[in-house]
Amino acid sequence: MGGREEVRRVGKVGKRRAAALRKLKPFLLARSGNRCEISWCRRRAKLDPHHIVPRSKGGGESLANIIMLDRRCHEAVDLPAGQGRLEIQVLPFAGVVFFQRGNLVGMHPLTPPEEKG
Repeated sequence: MGGREEVRRVGKVGKRRAAALRKLKPFLLARSGNRCEISWCRRRAKLDPHHIVPRSKGGGESLANIIMLDRRCHEAVDLPAGQGRLEIQVLPFAGVVFFQRGNLVGMHPLTPPEEKG
């Protein structure tokens, strides 16, 4: 395969993922109450979706794999290990748990948004 063809193929995958994320965003914001989903933060400004299991490691575009984080918390998650990095794990029946320097620092249940009837 040539370089251009490969770039074009990757671009299509990126567009599909972006479209899937756009469809999920209203549900993610409803679930989070338009706030950062880290239990001690809860900021409302500059929310970004974060994949709990990265796409590069097989994580998909699903409500169960994406949480909304404000920019500061998102930056803390992306720090290299050993520099105060915030680690996120999903535990069955517990939801999302947050660790920093090996210590449990918070939990957040992953519940679907309530339907308004």
